[in-house]
Amino acid sequence: MSDGSDVAEWAKAHAACFESEPLVEVKGSEKITAGFVLNLYARLPMELPPGQERQAAVTALWERLRGILESTASGQGGEAQLEIEPMHAAVLRPGNEMRPEVTLRARIQHREAFQALTSAAREAMSAFEKKLVAMGLRAGHW
Repeated sequence: MSDGSDVAEWAKAHAACFESEPLVEVKGSEKITAGFVLNLYARLPMELPPGQERQAAVTALWERLRGILESTASGQGGEAQLEIEPMHAAVLRPGNEMRPEVTLRARIQHREAFQALTSAAREAMSAFEKKLVAMGLRAGHW
């Protein structure tokens, strides 16, 4: 992964942003907050014609989002595990005026199943989000 200024320039050029939400698990009648779902977004290159050229650009954007996420998460250690979902189709979000975006979705949770988050884990997620912002991604939307 390249240096932070390169990521910030790329993030601005592609309107890269993120959102996180609690990951709630249910076992029997018990609900716990077991982690977070993190979504990273980048503007879909609609200026490219539909077809192979646009799909190649979408794949490259998704791979760059993955690289940013993995480089930010590396060295975090602890008891959390990062699970990145396969690439999905483009998304339209009301908070981003329904503009098409590439999305990368990841789950961050305890390595052992059905473990509630600790206050330390919540603080670590907050610090993680601050790292993403420091790299140039925006929370929410551009």
